[in-house]
Amino acid sequence: MALSLETMAKYEDAKKQYETLIRTSSSQQDAKMWKEGYINCLNNLSEWEMLSSFTQSELGADPVRSIIEDDWMDSVILPNFIKSKLHMISEKNPNRSSDTRFLFETIDGIRKSGAALKKSFEKRFGLPLALLYFHKSMQTDVEVVYKSKKN
Repeated sequence: MALSLETMAKYEDAKKQYETLIRTSSSQQDAKMWKEGYINCLNNLSEWEMLSSFTQSELGADPVRSIIEDDWMDSVILPNFIKSKLHMISEKNPNRSSDTRFLFETIDGIRKSGAALKKSFEKRFGLPLALLYFHKSMQTDVEVVYKSKKN
């Protein structure tokens, strides 16, 4: 049912179906398939906060370890995590420290985890990384100017 709804571009209805399927799934492989459908619906609905929360919870407390140990985390969850955070930073309040802190901690952890993973990560996410760090740099510059004018 969820797949049919998704193919008919009824993403809101499909999303609800996927939520149920994820909760009631009997196997990890099935759950991953339903989660991918759910993620696709969130992307199509531009629900970046929900996508961010979902992917961040999937990555868990040690996202670098999750990415290293699980190819699905690396190929499905990580790109959607980064995408959602980029959208949230660009469309919403860019000073949301909880949004940016976990993102930069994850990126820094990946970059420090080993040459092969770092190279692969930078190759796959070069432009988004550049945009993120440019944005971070601009925010720092704006804060410095603002603070100096305040004093």
